[in-house]
Amino acid sequence: MAKPVPQAAASVVYPDSDGKPVESKQHYQVAHYVMSAFHARFGDSADYASNHGFYYEEGNPKKVVVPDVYWVADKPFNIMLRTYLLWEEGRVPNFVLELASAFAKKRDAEKKRKLYARLGVKDYFRFDPVGGVMTPKLQGLRLEAGAYKPVPAVALLDGGSSVCSEELKLELRAWGIRPRHAAAARERGRGAADGGTRAGSCGRRAPGSGNRTSSNRTRAPSDRTRARRVGAGERGLARAVGRRAGSRRRRTPCDWPAGRTLTARQRGATRRWRGT
Repeated sequence: MAKPVPQAAASVVYPDSDGKPVESKQHYQVAHYVMSAFHARFGDSADYASNHGFYYEEGNPKKVVVPDVYWVADKPFNIMLRTYLLWEEGRVPNFVLELASAFAKKRDAEKKRKLYARLGVKDYFRFDPVGGVMTPKLQGLRLEAGAYKPVPAVALLDGGSSVCSEELKLELRAWGIRPRHAAAARERGRGAADGGTRAGSCGRRAPGSGNRTSSNRTRAPSDRTRARRVGAGERGLARAVGRRAGSRRRRTPCDWPAGRTLTARQRGATRRWRGT
């Protein structure tokens, strides 16, 4: 009598994400901005992703965390990667950014902090894109001897802060109230920042950290100014194209309007041109 063939063990399924929606538009915009900054800075020389499932125990789909943004050094960018399986990738992310929210405040501050420290994530940063959850809005932690220690923050004149990441070799900045947004912020009663993040190289002076005041910061050009600049650029391009094509020749006295009163300089140029 033939023995029944045992059925193969069912393969473990690791979902792409936790299925939870993004908390707000501000959370989405900050995550999108950070990903764009990473792409501009690192290109394909590092791997980074947003809201990817990070599984750290093989065979147990419940052992998962979903960082808002993570970054892995010296690992080629893999656009086809849908989930980060630690036992297959063999590396823990060097940098993790969590965007704080009111309902996840305790989880990010305690549970995720202990987990990332146990896994060996070197830089753990948190940012409050909406306001009212953390003070200051941008906080950085550096792993030393198995425990996180706060990264010193530099206060900016606009009320924001600047924190340097040793892993990224970048300085992350959180804007405070910008002049054109201050009145709107007061009307909303928020009192604190209409914030965002910005990245710059470590060691460089942060905007607003010198002797300038926030009122002297460069403002965005108006629509009229932008249109004027675009028009000037188009005219300059047309002149350059004309010169390259040979379609624009030098003006001579014959081109001057008839009956026009000439200046002494123009009269001299006319005599030289006629050879008189």
